[in-house]
Amino acid sequence: MSTEAEESSYDLLRRFQKDDDMEALGELYTRHHEALVKFVVSILGKNHPSVEDVAADVWDQVMKGAAPAQEQAAFTTWLLGIARNLCLTERRGARRRVNREQKVAVNDTTEDRQAPVPEQADASHVSAEIRKALASLPPEQAKALWLKYVEGKTVPEIADETGAPESTVKKRLRLAAEKLRDMGFGPP
Repeated sequence: MSTEAEESSYDLLRRFQKDDDMEALGELYTRHHEALVKFVVSILGKNHPSVEDVAADVWDQVMKGAAPAQEQAAFTTWLLGIARNLCLTERRGARRRVNREQKVAVNDTTEDRQAPVPEQADASHVSAEIRKALASLPPEQAKALWLKYVEGKTVPEIADETGAPESTVKKRLRLAAEKLRDMGFGPP
């Protein structure tokens, strides 16, 4: 692309951001979307399910964000910089999802060897033991465990109810599960 086209792309961006000019955004999209998708594919891979989502997120950021204060780089360079950051975030997220799915798969295979916690809580011969084990946990861990496995609440619901961030709720559940495992509940 020529320098004039690049300058024109910055002008189109400013026009869109200042006046909500959809024609300006459409022209930017027409000029740069194909290169954007090719760039995203070069990072994530041709068959990655999130290629179009990442490209859409780039355009979302372009629409919400401000143009660079100084136009030191070509518009395409600025646009692909946004794409690169979103691709790296997507790859990190995909790795986390895979790790989480692997952990769930391991937990699913051990599920057959033990009764689910709510069934254990209802079983009269185990109930006293579980109540004693829960009482030995720190109160916030016991409450998180109770809300999750007895009341069947999700992590976001527990976070809302307790006022703790989701990451803290997850940590409390993990620590409680480890302590219960050490007491002989659940798989070794």
